Amino acid sequence: MKDRIRQIQTEEQMSQREFAAALGISPSSLSSLYNGHTSPTNNHVQAIHRRFPEINTNWLLFGEGEMKSQPTDASASLTPEGKQLNDGDRSSGSAEVRDGSHPTYSPDGNIPPTPNPEIIAPKEVIVREVKYIDKPQRKITEIRVFYDDGTFDTFS
Repeated sequence: MKDRIRQIQTEEQMSQREFAAALGISPSSLSSLYNGHTSPTNNHVQAIHRRFPEINTNWLLFGEGEMKSQPTDASASLTPEGKQLNDGDRSSGSAEVRDGSHPTYSPDGNIPPTPNPEIIAPKEVIVREVKYIDKPQRKITEIRVFYDDGTFDTFS
């Protein structure tokens, strides 16, 4: 899959730094992916799909089909939020980072994710049922007291 990711970068005519910024990952993370030190994750696939929706995910994941899928007219004019684009909006390139600015990286080298309220799912509530087993009250039957001289007393 790393070769297909590199092919996307080549097809889009982006440097490794530009491609990493477009995906929202650090350049070192992309480099370690290309070198085989790390494997592509689901987050990488999602980032590529968000940034390049025309890339066929079956091709990216499994090498099946064509690199670019043919979008329908309705889906081609939708933003990731599902809003309709005007013809003037398509060329704005608002998702690209080509203005020379650099994203802010966290100490581990990754760009912190931005929360998307459409993706946040409610927390699952786990309910556990506890059963108490009725046992008869225990009674003391014997007490032993040991003394330091080696003797003991037993009380019944």
